[in-house]
Amino acid sequence: IFKSARGPLAVVTIVAIGIAVMSQTSVDIKIENRGCGTLYPSTSIPISIPGLVLPSDPLVSGGSVTATLPPLSLTVDGTTSGTLKITSLAFNFSMQLSSAVSNVSFDGVSLLGKVTDVRLLDKKSHTLTMTCS
Repeated sequence: IFKSARGPLAVVTIVAIGIAVMSQTSVDIKIENRGCGTLYPSTSIPISIPGLVLPSDPLVSGGSVTATLPPLSLTVDGTTSGTLKITSLAFNFSMQLSSAVSNVSFDGVSLLGKVTDVRLLDKKSHTLTMTCS
């Protein structure tokens, strides 16, 4: 394939292979709500990302939903009170937390009060837990 692919065709071929790999190696993240009232998803993403499937249903207290993400590395900045800033590649996303949120943990590790590097590729499935007091 690569010997005959030149110029724009080579770029298209490489991008297509990358998209296929990202879609097939996506990881699941179970999002749990522990006492936070109903959480409503905000799923407005301006571009389509291969392997990304976000939940569309509200997340009720005591319930869980699953999101599917490409196996990227993320940096989560929880140093600003009431906000989680998530960065990956060129994407930046901020999530405002209500004052009722006492903890947000990823695979059992708190994300609040520090900067955490998260490697989604390390496991096929993960758990993100929002806890309110």
